[in-house]
Amino acid sequence: MTAVLDSPRIVHVGEEWDALADELLPLMSPNAVARVLGTKTGTLGCQRSLGTGPWFVKVGKSIFYPKECVLEWHYRQSGSRQHADPVFTALKAALKPRNRPRELKVLCGISADVLATWRKDPDHPLHPIKDANHWEYSKERVLEFFAANLHRSTGEYANAAQEGEG
Repeated sequence: MTAVLDSPRIVHVGEEWDALADELLPLMSPNAVARVLGTKTGTLGCQRSLGTGPWFVKVGKSIFYPKECVLEWHYRQSGSRQHADPVFTALKAALKPRNRPRELKVLCGISADVLATWRKDPDHPLHPIKDANHWEYSKERVLEFFAANLHRSTGEYANAAQEGEG
């Protein structure tokens, strides 16, 4: 998985792509992605089930789209040979070494209720650290957690990964 996440890619995008990249958060909900791309949430759901949409992270019933995966998919849909940065680059840059729940909510779109549920389970992979009176999530654990739950969706990604493994 790390080879796919860290593989270098060409990044030469025009102003139209820069505008799209500026609108995307490091991780986004299907509603937010649909709004930015001008499509419907149901369309993204169909694309996930058919394997034709951007890569996504699935945690329980929640779906999140990494910024780089949405950009990569969008480039491919336009016929461009441009590529996004490796997956989770934006999230790596935005996360601090330790992050409070409200920061994860803003950066990753995870609701306070979901974080509270995960916090109750000491075996959950994203269980936080208690620091004084605050819960904090380490940058490394957050990145590992999302990387472990990344799903390949678009056929080109799967083919590229298979070629790299062979």
